[in-house]
Amino acid sequence: TRFFTEPKQWRDAVVFKYSPQEIKSIEVNYFETPEESFTITNSDNKFTLTNVGSTKIIKNVDNTLLNEYVSRYQKIYYEMIDEESSKEKIDSTIASPPYFSIEVKDFKGGSNKIVGYHMPNFRKILDKDGNEFLFDVDRMYGYLNNELFTYIQFATFDQLRLPKTYFIKKRS
Repeated sequence: TRFFTEPKQWRDAVVFKYSPQEIKSIEVNYFETPEESFTITNSDNKFTLTNVGSTKIIKNVDNTLLNEYVSRYQKIYYEMIDEESSKEKIDSTIASPPYFSIEVKDFKGGSNKIVGYHMPNFRKILDKDGNEFLFDVDRMYGYLNNELFTYIQFATFDQLRLPKTYFIKKRS
């Protein structure tokens, strides 16, 4: 078990905690593959998929996959607050190109946004050919609501970081 003496570490580590009917929209941006970015909008508990910045609904969507995806936003947490990095390191990371961002807006006018950034491969993890991975393979930095710099895990966020094409019905 971990024991924290820092008061900030005791705060609730929630990033997203929404039932599907509370969600007005989800915007997912991929900065390295922007063509896979998307927005999901809730209209009378019916979810639709659009390109970011567009109102044109994408047809041919697997609604079962879309509904199941929206339900994943009920329990998403960050790992812990980054207390180790200097202010300069944090500022430098936030100023660098993000890996992805996810923003959820609710019907009460609230929103939560996480911006993910690659983390260096400090542990020198190697691939199957013995080459070091460029970035950490387990964790990323997460910047929550433009105020909290955290560690987030791929194991948690991979379920949300799906490409737009995941939702398109496959031709059989």
